[in-house]
Amino acid sequence: MTSTDWHADGRAAGALLKAGRAEEAAQLYQRIAQADPRQPVAHNNLAVALKAAGRTKEAVESYRRALKLNAGYGMARKNLARALRQLGRHEEAISHLAVLSRDNPSNREVQSATIGNLIEMNFTKPSPTAREALLNLFQCRDIDLQRLAGPATRLALANRRFAGLIAVSSDAYPDGAPGRPLTPREIADPLLIALLTWTIVPSPEIEAWITLARRQLLALAGAGEPIISDPALLWAIAAQCQASEHAQTVTPDEQASAAALSATLTGDNPAGLAIAGMYLPLGGLPAAHELWQRLSVEPDDGSPMRAFLKRAVADPIAESRVASALQTLTAVEDSTSVAVQDQYETNPYPKWLSIDWDRQPRSLVDRLAHQFPALRTQCLDLAAPRILIAGCGTGRHAITTAARHKDCTVLAVDISRASLAFAMRQAEVYGQENITFIQADILKLATLEDRFDLIECSGVLHHMADPVAGWRVLRGLVKPGGLMRIGLYSARARRLWESLRAPVPGGADRERVNDFLRQRRASLLADPPTGPEAVVLQIADFYSLSGCRDLLFHAQEVQFTLPEIAAALADLDLEFVGFETLPERENGAFRQRFAKPGSERDLSIWDAYERDNPDTFIAMYQFWCQAKP
Repeated sequence: MTSTDWHADGRAAGALLKAGRAEEAAQLYQRIAQADPRQPVAHNNLAVALKAAGRTKEAVESYRRALKLNAGYGMARKNLARALRQLGRHEEAISHLAVLSRDNPSNREVQSATIGNLIEMNFTKPSPTAREALLNLFQCRDIDLQRLAGPATRLALANRRFAGLIAVSSDAYPDGAPGRPLTPREIADPLLIALLTWTIVPSPEIEAWITLARRQLLALAGAGEPIISDPALLWAIAAQCQASEHAQTVTPDEQASAAALSATLTGDNPAGLAIAGMYLPLGGLPAAHELWQRLSVEPDDGSPMRAFLKRAVADPIAESRVASALQTLTAVEDSTSVAVQDQYETNPYPKWLSIDWDRQPRSLVDRLAHQFPALRTQCLDLAAPRILIAGCGTGRHAITTAARHKDCTVLAVDISRASLAFAMRQAEVYGQENITFIQADILKLATLEDRFDLIECSGVLHHMADPVAGWRVLRGLVKPGGLMRIGLYSARARRLWESLRAPVPGGADRERVNDFLRQRRASLLADPPTGPEAVVLQIADFYSLSGCRDLLFHAQEVQFTLPEIAAALADLDLEFVGFETLPERENGAFRQRFAKPGSERDLSIWDAYERDNPDTFIAMYQFWCQAKP
């Protein structure tokens, strides 16, 4: 085959592949590869066609041939990792992604693929490959480390030593006395320490271990006995209790002992401080300030002790400072808004520890063109978009959006000053200067003169007495042809735990509210549900006080069906564009069942799909819509 023939066949094969005729494309690429077997590109192209034709195992072999010819062929290695993941060969996939990561440690695509593989893995034994990948990812401060909680928990529980302590704890929980120490030095594994420090651990077994371990440690400290546990592990447990807002069950005797211990502490007793921090916020404790002052002038070593003390001492001071400069745009007077505001002043949500933060933002038009190729964008200023985040809470969404889109400016509003102070402090941490935070009630934003290219309102409207009324106010603020990204609860998905929901006692102060949440959590953990509602024990929100209140004990919650959303869109003169990125398995299953072009933009078809797959939108419906010009 001549060079001319090679290129002609290559163009023809590419056209066939683009037209969906993968088998015919594979035949042509096979011919090219046989004619020039030393050409790695030919084997990669053949593999792409084979995979598109459903012949993934054969594709893997072709990718391997391409890499044998050129080990530095990054595209072939990335494609091979995708194919291996599709076959469920996750460890192999991660090993190839690790090669790519060594060449470019901050490659977001490689990081995302690695996390995707880890999330899908179940561990019956230790995995050095997964462990190394997780430890590397835990060193990153620009990804949402909470996504690592599931795989890191499963891998930690696959450790035989730790699993033994977990079994002992589970047998004794909640009131028993384990017959052995629960925090020996030999379980101070860096992966366990990172998991406890940087995520909220969604595991009833690990919570039982923490609950009984800190009880043992408190008894030792109260008796003046030596604490022989690894210091990093002590601080990591304290950091987990802090991140969960001390959600673990506690007895009156423990509360009294923890208070007595904290009254005796100095900065020279870090072990005692860590144990007290497993029970109490230490922000007002002079000993904690003393120790933080010493640490704060030293380089950040990423230790659990430093993370804990920064969160306990420095962060509240910073939040108090920024809160004094917070502007108020509207009053909060609607009775439901006032109730929701009170909830989030008491329990700001979510108290996040990390986010996906883009160091290299892309233009909004590039992102939308990739995600929704048929979208009308001619009437929008997507080069420098003006974005409103309506109900920004603690800022996670606003900071992510502001970092993601090149040359954007963001106005972020919320009704809770405590939430906004957390958000403003975190924006400072990330150096995100293109956000303005303001206190306001969405229901009163109609007086705002600004008009926006994009309005994002996720997880907010369904906490109003009339969500469509709030949506209507926002609709009036979007430019002609402008975009909205909306998040609403699914009635089908949340039906799973409807029986567990209850109101928080009216008129309760912060401590009484938190005690109520602890008691309700404790009863669910001591006597776990066995029906469909048991799914709540797999949700990270259950493992913190603010998260659990938002999940099960919210002041106001309205749920939607897809036909109801379709009716609201029609009423508001909005066109459904598509769902925010769903897991590939969901998209693949939907496309396989509904292959007709345009099905993904038909909510009646999605309603039929959700009817058969009711947990598809278990978090919420996250979707894009567009104002008609």
